[in-house]
Formats: sequence, structure tokens, C-alpha cells
Amino acid sequence: MKISAKRAEYVALLSLILSVIFFIIALLVGLWSGFFAVFAVSWFILLSALISLVLVIQFHQRALAEQEKLDMSQLGVDERSSTIFQAKGERAALFAVAQRRLGLLEKWFLPVFSTLIAVYQTGIGLYLFKVYSATAEVEAKQPLICAVCMMAIAFVSFLISRYATGMSVQLVWKPLRACGSSLLGVAVLCFVLAGCLAWAQFQTFVPVNVMGWVICVLFVLLGVETALNVVLDIYRPRLKDQYSRTAFDSRLLGIINEPGGLFRTAAGAIDYQFGFEVSQTWFYKLLEKAIVPLILFAAVTLYSLSCIVVVAPNEEAIIEHFGNPLTK
Repeated sequence: MKISAKRAEYVALLSLILSVIFFIIALLVGLWSGFFAVFAVSWFILLSALISLVLVIQFHQRALAEQEKLDMSQLGVDERSSTIFQAKGERAALFAVAQRRLGLLEKWFLPVFSTLIAVYQTGIGLYLFKVYSATAEVEAKQPLICAVCMMAIAFVSFLISRYATGMSVQLVWKPLRACGSSLLGVAVLCFVLAGCLAWAQFQTFVPVNVMGWVICVLFVLLGVETALNVVLDIYRPRLKDQYSRTAFDSRLLGIINEPGGLFRTAAGAIDYQFGFEVSQTWFYKLLEKAIVPLILFAAVTLYSLSCIVVVAPNEEAIIEHFGNPLTK
């Protein structure tokens, strides 16, 4: 069964629509509540919308090129039609217009768009640094409502991210990996931000303030990475019928999106250093399966310890807010 680019176009279009809706929600909630981190994450959601937009254009053009090839093959079956095309080569060339447009789009438009994405990431990152210093003394409100909005955005973004990443296993749908990585970045940021906003309910604003600073730094890092990828793509050889990863498909977010690729790279490096396949031993396979749960367990443990340190000085404020359960 032939894999069509139309399905990938629908997924990218769904991601675009949801990202625009989430951007508007996060932007309005951030401006209304006064939380800088919520305002900053809205621009990261807009970044995902821009990436989804270019993927919609790319897959739409691929679908047109596929339909064009199908029409030309059906016309080629008819002997009389094939004779006409042999006599009039210019007329036959007109039927390849979609394929030429696809070639131009992937050769010139994608690098230009990647450059604009790098400018956007760096510019927004520097802009947010400036806004962050200006809003340091702004009084924020309604952290729980903001946390609920962030959790909803994180949940939906995670689902679409997993679906897009799963489709990107197919070579024809490989560009969807950029969409999956960007949406997973949105999901992770919104999920962590929701936890920080929950602590802000107890008048503990340090985590949410740190989260705003992290988003600014992440924007600048992604901008530098995308710019380097654009420069490296100029000198990277391009082979026919081989997928070339676009510059705006972040390798940093890809590590989170597809940790298995990082493990395979590490396994290859270890095998090379030791001279035999260490990655095939039972201990390495056990460690590879347990590394993620161990990291999550360590993160939860550290988070719990930090909660104890943070909550202990604010015990009186918490009891005043919720009441003492021992007296009820």
C-alpha cells in the first residue's frame, strides 16, 4: 500500500490549528495573570505553530506531486497518449510543474524558512530577557487557573507529539519529526510550569520565576542551534532519494523526543571504544531499560526533598490558607 503525504498534511494542519489556539490562550492568560513564564511559553507555542505551517505547505506540495505522478502514469498506459507526449515534449513538461515546485520548495524555501526561524528564536529570546527584567516586580494572580490551562495544553500537545513522532518513522513522513519535537517541548514546558504555578499558590514564586528565565535561555540556545544547522546544511552533501533533516528540526529537542536515538549513539561509541559489542550484553540491555525509570525516580526524589525544604518555612502560611487538619 502506497503511503500518501495527505495524511501527514492533515496531522500538520491539526497541529497548526491547535498551536494557534494554545498560543492565544497562553498569551491572554499570561497577560491577565501577570506571570511572565506563562507569557513566555506562549511564544514557544507560536514557534511550534510556525513549524507546523511550513510542514503543511511541504506536505501539500508533496501530495500534489504524488497526484501528478499518478496522472502521468495513467496517461502513459494509453499508447495514443504516450505518442502525443513523445511528439510534444513541451506539453508533457507542463504536467511536471508540481514536481518542479516541490524541488524548489525543498531546496530554497526550507533553508530560508530555517533562517527566519533562527532569527525568530534568537530575537524572541532576547526580547523576553528584556521583558523579564521589566516585570520582576509585577504582582501575579490566580496561579491555579494558570496551572489548569498549562496542564490542558501540555496533555493535548503530548498526544499530538507522540502521534506525529510515530508517523515520522516512515521515510515519506520523516519531516513530521520536527512537529513532534516542537510539540513535545511545549508539553514538557507547560507541564513543569503547571507544577511551578501550583507552588505559587503558596506564595513560593521562585520556581515559576526560574522557569521564565529557563524559557528565555532555551529560546537563545535553539536560535544558535538552528543558525548553525543552516550553515552546516550549506556544506552538507545531498544524496538523491535520501532524507535531509531540516535545520529547524531541533537536535536538542530531538534528544528528548527520541531518547532511543541517543542510546543507540552511545552504544555505538561504547562498542567502538571497547572493541566488542558491549551493547549486546545483558547488563547494558538491563541498564538501557532501567535508565529512564531511574532518572524519573531520582527526579521525583530530588523534587520531594526540595518541596520539604521550601514548604517547611511556609508551614504557617499553608495552615492559614487551608486550615489545620488536626483541629478538624
